[in-house]
Amino acid sequence: MALANSPGYFAGQAAGGPDLTYVANCYILSGASSVDDFIGPYGTLTYRHDEDSAAPDIGDDLTAGTWADAAEVPFNDANKAVYTIAPPGSLEGVVTTDPGGCVAATPGPYGDTRIGPNDEIVGASWLVRHDDGNVWFRYGKTPNNEAGIDNTSEVDLGVHAVPTNDLLVSEAAGDVPTVDEYFQYGYRSVPVARHPDPTMYDCLCSLLIKIGSRGITLGSGYASRRRDILVG
Repeated sequence: MALANSPGYFAGQAAGGPDLTYVANCYILSGASSVDDFIGPYGTLTYRHDEDSAAPDIGDDLTAGTWADAAEVPFNDANKAVYTIAPPGSLEGVVTTDPGGCVAATPGPYGDTRIGPNDEIVGASWLVRHDDGNVWFRYGKTPNNEAGIDNTSEVDLGVHAVPTNDLLVSEAAGDVPTVDEYFQYGYRSVPVARHPDPTMYDCLCSLLIKIGSRGITLGSGYASRRRDILVG
């Protein structure tokens, strides 16, 4: 299962067609053979960390910028989190979406009262914007009493000379937080020749939630207006 989510709207124009198509939210379900396989009414919730400093919850201080610079909505390339180091060294840091002093923070999912007792968390995504040196992105979850422990997985996002968006999606129990846990994310910087400054511009974490027995949704996939469309 994959989740695509944005704080705004996606807009696109079909080839050969004059009309723009606007999509507020969507999910992609692998292995579906009919609309009966769809999860039904759904919603998404998005979270950001609270570290308005160069120091992460776990790991090395940033060389430039703050972790709050890498958690802005809308995304803002003018502010960024940077590790500047010389090969063959590396630096790394991880932040946790627990409550704190940063006014822009969105903590959770632990403690988020928007998630009802009959709702089911079915997947999670991490949308990260980065460039320059070799960025190994850290993603995952942590129990609400383990904010200082790195429980993340790691993936190589490669080297990009221009700002690039990557969307990581998981339905694995080891990565997707429950209502008793928080998101974790960050990155490990591995500098390469001519790209010495691994950079994270912004990152958001999102949950895909199957709505339980109640009359509202979380802001997308409204039950009264839902349209099931099977492609392929």
